[in-house]
Amino acid sequence: MNKINHKAVIVAGIVYYGIQSAWFTVFGKAWLAALGKTLPQIMSELDGKPYWPLYVTAFVCDLVLAYAIAYVLSLSGARGVAAGVKLALVLGVFIVAPVTLTNYVFEMHSLALVVIDAGCAVFGFVVMGAIVGGWQRKADG
Repeated sequence: MNKINHKAVIVAGIVYYGIQSAWFTVFGKAWLAALGKTLPQIMSELDGKPYWPLYVTAFVCDLVLAYAIAYVLSLSGARGVAAGVKLALVLGVFIVAPVTLTNYVFEMHSLALVVIDAGCAVFGFVVMGAIVGGWQRKADG
């Protein structure tokens, strides 16, 4: 992990967190419809519990994902924005999206929900890949 630029990873995690916030603001109504719920229903499921742990958990997961992208990128030896984008696109399209689809098929969710959720992840991965790929530590030697 000594080849990883931790500042870049933290920035990438923060940016992805912001992307998710914007994504679900823009697609919020479509997401709720695809989920088959209303916002009051979701809020009632919290049953008065604080919702800040949801946001903290999401942020920690975003940092973990940014570190995973940075780690795989460092293992590959690839450098630069384009390399980061390509790697993140492969991870998003060939790992995250199929896992999402598999889970949602068995949970009987609609394709619209898959597209909204996986679309956010793939887009966020690409942006994180660009950040960590373009902001790498100098090569050794």
